[in-house]
Amino acid sequence: MIAFIFERSNLSILGKQNIDAPATLKENLNALFPKFDPKTMQYGWNDHAFIPDYFSLDKEHKVVELPPSGKVVFNGRSIRLGYKMNKAGKMVARTINNLISNGELVLDDPFEYLLRNNKLATRSLEQVMQQQALQNIKACQNYLQRIEISQEEEELNAYSLYKQLSYTKAYLNWTQNEKTSTNLKDARRLRYLEMEAQLEKIRQKYQPMVRYAEDCLAELSGSATVSTQNTKSEIKAYLTAQGLSYPAKASKTQLLQIIKNSK
Repeated sequence: MIAFIFERSNLSILGKQNIDAPATLKENLNALFPKFDPKTMQYGWNDHAFIPDYFSLDKEHKVVELPPSGKVVFNGRSIRLGYKMNKAGKMVARTINNLISNGELVLDDPFEYLLRNNKLATRSLEQVMQQQALQNIKACQNYLQRIEISQEEEELNAYSLYKQLSYTKAYLNWTQNEKTSTNLKDARRLRYLEMEAQLEKIRQKYQPMVRYAEDCLAELSGSATVSTQNTKSEIKAYLTAQGLSYPAKASKTQLLQIIKNSK
């Protein structure tokens, strides 16, 4: 049998020793592990040296393997939740919010977001504008890029690039030919004008979204810079507005360094 000592906060292994029986572990704890500190450490035992990825300690301090962690399938991704140590020193299943806070899961802002019930959801281009969801510079840039891609795809679905070039070339030939340019019912002219009307309709659909994103971007870009004079909360708010991530327990100096490194 193998005796172990673990970090109390996360159950990482700090040491191990062979023992004859678990009943003698507690009374021989200091002899086996002279540096054992009950305030920061826990002890346990197992029948063998193998420790599973996720485990807990039962009442007898035996290592007990936890079942496979749950997973969430979202937007084409399979997200493993895993476990974490709670304040009572027990392993509990992690939530999506835990993964986001730890930087293990990065959402596609502003299209992916977390609901209050700790479930993930998505927004369309239109919903981003309707819900006023742009809260930082990176999200604005991502939104504008997605608008451009979506608009281009819609235009190409309506008229392939070959058709757009072909119709435009034929129209130009019509305008430059003195004999035919007076014929307003010329098929080349009508075909081109119909195409332009359809493409303009598509462009107009995306214009309000573009204006919304550009207004948000201008407002966020004009945010005041921060310095050592600002509070930690103010610096975090600035980082969020700039779309910059930071460790949850980062110091004020570390937060300012993140801003410096981003420039």
